[in-house]
Amino acid sequence: PPADGLFASGGEALWPVDTGHDVYSVVAVKGHLEARAADGVSHVGRAGLTPVCEYRFESPDYGLTGRVRSDGAVYIADSHNIYLYNDGSVTRIASGFNLIRDIYVDRWDRLWAATYQGVYLFFGTDFVNHRLTDANDLARAIAVDADGHQVVGTLNGNVIVDGRMVSRGAPGS
Repeated sequence: PPADGLFASGGEALWPVDTGHDVYSVVAVKGHLEARAADGVSHVGRAGLTPVCEYRFESPDYGLTGRVRSDGAVYIADSHNIYLYNDGSVTRIASGFNLIRDIYVDRWDRLWAATYQGVYLFFGTDFVNHRLTDANDLARAIAVDADGHQVVGTLNGNVIVDGRMVSRGAPGS
């Protein structure tokens, strides 16, 4: 957050939420906002941040990303690990990734991770890696478009839709 802290808004009002935590992301879960900070998960409200789960994330140096499953459980990723936050506790479910840049939960509640080693799909209890054909390129972002197609953006400006290159960027773009 900026030096003067994290703020929230409701209608016309703007109020300070917190100035003492390194909040990396805020996610809407079951009708309320939850903040992810290096030291755990908190509810966001007019009274500020209310800690609900203390947890020291191992590698939050590039931030924490959160994505909600349909049952309200939240996948959280730091630079090298993926966690599951559910019912007030955090469990690390996978580790050893080379710089996770983004995660996504699809309509079947499967977890996808865009990393410097390609795109991973968490299926059952294992990750399946889908490497980019260009060894000098890195997956940077992952999402699904309005038609339900998986879209991956890369460091070199390439756009891959459902595993097919649809736009080729210039190296280093």
